Amino acid sequence: MLLDGLPNPVFNAENSMELLCAAKRVLVIGCSGSGKSTSAKRVSKSVDLAYFSMDRDVFWLPGWKRRDRQSQSDILSNIVAGDRWIIDGTGKTSFDIRLPRTEIVRWLTRRHQVNKLIDQLMQNALETRHAEV
Repeated sequence: MLLDGLPNPVFNAENSMELLCAAKRVLVIGCSGSGKSTSAKRVSKSVDLAYFSMDRDVFWLPGWKRRDRQSQSDILSNIVAGDRWIIDGTGKTSFDIRLPRTEIVRWLTRRHQVNKLIDQLMQNALETRHAEV
């Protein structure tokens, strides 16, 4: 969902960073291990958005005890009422709270997992090669 004032509603390689930087409220979703948290933290630091994790800040209490649904809803409503934020997490039961205020949804796919794996393998190979020299 894109709101007025953003440069171009069509994502492509040339304008995706421009769109992301212009957004004040970003939702990062994707499959487990796709890099949602890593991506959201990087964007948060780059464009000065408050970072929230659905797992850490909304769903779970210390000791991996699940918060009750009403508490989750209250916490999330307070977060999305803010002016500038990025939230990572796919929890479909809360889209009704998050999406209406979201300007950009960044959806990470399995391709991101494959790219991360290739990057790690190449980095390991380079480190091994440098260590041998």
